[in-house]
Amino acid sequence: MTLTPRVIQIDQIKCGEMQTLADQKLERLLVYFNGYVDGMRRHTTWDERQAGELIDRVVGYCKANPAETVLSAFTRASR
Repeated sequence: MTLTPRVIQIDQIKCGEMQTLADQKLERLLVYFNGYVDGMRRHTTWDERQAGELIDRVVGYCKANPAETVLSAFTRASR
């Protein structure tokens, strides 16, 4: 069975929705958001360690507040 890829509004996806995603979909989402935030900040270098730490902070924020948007968690974590 093939699933149709989702189209999402990135400013509307809630942290709680991350818990319902399969591991591969979750990883894709987190990498996408990391790249989006890096692009907004005009970062041209990707540091795997820093990206991992950022994603860990985001996951912590999201677990603490499932109603928060993922974009908001990334924005907060990247400060």
